[in-house]
Amino acid sequence: MGGGFGFAMEVIEPDEFERAIDGFRYLNLVEVADLLAELVRSYGQSSYDERKEESFDALINESGLVLDAYRRKAAEEPSDFGL
Repeated sequence: MGGGFGFAMEVIEPDEFERAIDGFRYLNLVEVADLLAELVRSYGQSSYDERKEESFDALINESGLVLDAYRRKAAEEPSDFGL
């Protein structure tokens, strides 16, 4: 079993990536969403830039980024989260 973005591209369906991109946008994590969309679109092509993969990894693994975005959105739209 491998790891990283290449492995994800092998095992995750395209519509699941689209839902993830939509979710990041919903949480106002536009930079993350745009970067993921670019990686998915260019994977396996000569235009694929591994440095963007590293940037995505750094963003997504930034301590608290997604959790903080979730908390902000839940405070703004509590009914979306059953609150």
